Amino acid sequence: MMQQGFVPNRVTFLAVVDACDSSASLFTGKKFHANVSCTEYESDAFVLTTFMSMYGKCNDLEMEEGSLPDKVTFRTILCSFTGLSDLSRGKFIHVYVSCCAFDTDVIVGTALFGMYGRCGSLESARELFNNMVKKDLVAWNAMITLYAQNELGGNAVLDLIQQMQIAGVSPDKVTLTSGLSACVSVSLESAQRLFEKVRDRNVLAWNAMLGACEQQGYRVHACHLFVQMLEEGITPDKVTYLILLSLYASIAASVEGYCVHTSIIYFQLDSDGPLVSALLNHRDTKEVLQIWGQMLQEAVIPDEITCIGILDACAAKGTLAVGKFAHARIIKSDYRSDISVATSLFNMYRNCSNLEEALFVFSSIVQHDAISWTAIISASAEQKQSEVVLQLFHQMQIEGVHADSGVYVNVLTACADEAALTEGKAWHSMGMAWKHSNSLI
Repeated sequence: MMQQGFVPNRVTFLAVVDACDSSASLFTGKKFHANVSCTEYESDAFVLTTFMSMYGKCNDLEMEEGSLPDKVTFRTILCSFTGLSDLSRGKFIHVYVSCCAFDTDVIVGTALFGMYGRCGSLESARELFNNMVKKDLVAWNAMITLYAQNELGGNAVLDLIQQMQIAGVSPDKVTLTSGLSACVSVSLESAQRLFEKVRDRNVLAWNAMLGACEQQGYRVHACHLFVQMLEEGITPDKVTYLILLSLYASIAASVEGYCVHTSIIYFQLDSDGPLVSALLNHRDTKEVLQIWGQMLQEAVIPDEITCIGILDACAAKGTLAVGKFAHARIIKSDYRSDISVATSLFNMYRNCSNLEEALFVFSSIVQHDAISWTAIISASAEQKQSEVVLQLFHQMQIEGVHADSGVYVNVLTACADEAALTEGKAWHSMGMAWKHSNSLI
């Protein structure tokens, strides 16, 4: 095969490994390995693993000098194993790692126990972790994350973080996010105990605790935590407020949301785009106008994220008046050519049943994709504008955009409404061809 100039792919490599499974076939396997070393697959993690497996099956662990990968390659290979089906190959790599004395390296050791954990052998992972002489922050976080992903790992996570601090390693954001999420899933009390044991609790620690409580539904406790955070003199950042706004929006707590808004203004974060968008998610039309007007009065120029947030809020609530006001401000800004802003404008007018303006905005979008074409044709069909549907579909065909089944349904309905029998037969043929081509994929 290779003599004729054909380079094997990964499937071929796997087939060779399966075939070379004894000492008798070792010579063939080595010859194939030598040929592959001259190709682009020489450093491929999958290929290296398959050849290592072959040498292991043939009981030839002493490979030629220079052919063994280094610790970076070992780490890359180990990190590629993510399921139970990879466990046997991972064990082969473990043998080679030990033979090369790389198992004492903290990076390779971390990748090794991580492989066992991801492949369903958490006990083996913990045993390897316990036997590591040197453990850095990355190693501790990796083990904590493995337990955090296990439904019954909350107590183990708490124990690990305690050992971590005894060892003099300070938790970081990853530690707290994984640890607190695991502990709070067991009980709020265990998460609280962990949180209280964290030294020098900064805003990252508070955000991790607030986020864990919000995700698990401990909303009242999250509110008390925020008050405690302020009492201890910790200045919230925008992540803090995004968590709180998501919390209050989920329980429709407008009074608490207003207090958070006041706090956002106090800490001068009221011009942040994502925060403004989050604020608008549980405000009524009057308050949206007030926030928008306040930004303009203070000479705060809304960015494209803020514009999109306002338009999306108007689309969700059907508030056309606010949407038109936002559109007027966008026209005076540099964001009217932004594809994301234009798409949000189009969706706002469409949801507010203003087809004429939706068509106008749609025509201003320089490049249309299948999603935008489907949306405008569907909107026209909903408004019973059959002639517009046919015109849009014709333009869609000119631009070479392929329609899906939903578009063809709307087009055929429009043809029936317009009594366009000949055109309807043509579109029906195209629709059948589309269905046939997709069934072959």
